[in-house]
Amino acid sequence: NWRIFGTDAQIQALKDTLAAKIEDLHHFIQGQYVTLDDVAKNPALTKNTYLVVRQDELEHRLAQVREYFAQTANAKKTLLVEITQAGPSLSFNPAHNMQGNPLMLGAQSLAFVDPKQNITAIGDKFLYDCIGFTALDLTPLSNITSIGGSFLSGCLDLTALDLTPLSNVTSVGGRFLYRCRNLAELDLTPLSKLTSIERDFLAQCEGLTALDLRPLSNVASVGSGFLFDCSGLEKLDLSPLSNVTSIGSGFLGSCRGLTALDLAPLSKLTSVEDLFLCFCSGLTALELAPLSNVTSVGSDFLVGCTGLTALDLRPLSNVTSIGDRFLYECRGLTAPDLTPVQALLS
Repeated sequence: NWRIFGTDAQIQALKDTLAAKIEDLHHFIQGQYVTLDDVAKNPALTKNTYLVVRQDELEHRLAQVREYFAQTANAKKTLLVEITQAGPSLSFNPAHNMQGNPLMLGAQSLAFVDPKQNITAIGDKFLYDCIGFTALDLTPLSNITSIGGSFLSGCLDLTALDLTPLSNVTSVGGRFLYRCRNLAELDLTPLSKLTSIERDFLAQCEGLTALDLRPLSNVASVGSGFLFDCSGLEKLDLSPLSNVTSIGSGFLGSCRGLTALDLAPLSKLTSVEDLFLCFCSGLTALELAPLSNVTSVGSDFLVGCTGLTALDLRPLSNVTSIGDRFLYECRGLTAPDLTPVQALLS
């Protein structure tokens, strides 16, 4: 028998730790976890739920990992990566040595475990261009406060992602979830602490049909390529972006599924960058009144918006410069009144 001394809080914390350890041991006893070395000794262990691989061993054991998951019996099993970095920033890009080719990990589900609980940041290109897995459990990364560029960029097979563990994140680098084409839905609520959006945020996420931007109400600046080529979006409420004072080029470019868009929340803009709403061919009407404070318009403004049949340009009367290809290929505008901007068009 053990006698434990300490405060109630200390004793409870110890009990919780022991309970977690016992639970982990229970899983191992039940055969839910297995390592590659275990499988080498006993092939029958391939029926286990989780394949555990140390982060520092994964790259040189990829062939074994893929072989394990190639078996039909393991089609829906999980690759559990044990983080071995000292921290505090997690760098994990097993595809970096694949000479530009996407990396197939083999597993359909991917998860991480951080035994030391010391990871507070995620470096650039986390799981960049890693394909094959459709689900990712970020729960063990709940201490993260910042995320580098190209987070999960090019994870083409990812169909769902719970961002809840990222609720402490205050900054996210460019190309966040860039080219995750099969994501069907995404709840941005955990990103409510963001005050700025970097380039190519969710660009080329073609599977998204709707997106609630309310968690981004604290954002004041939006980088280039925001939701660029999210062609599946059918509607989008920009109201949460009412605090935004600057927007980069390619804003909502190639969002061909949008048929209407209220620009009222963008009334604080004083300039419109290149490729603003370019190739949004589904738009049939657009009210430019919210852009009355704009003094400069970049090139390719509304280029390729073939569905527009009418456009009142009078709200642009304060504009003093306009880039090339203004309203180019807007074939539905048969006789637009260019008088308010005529002097600026070359």
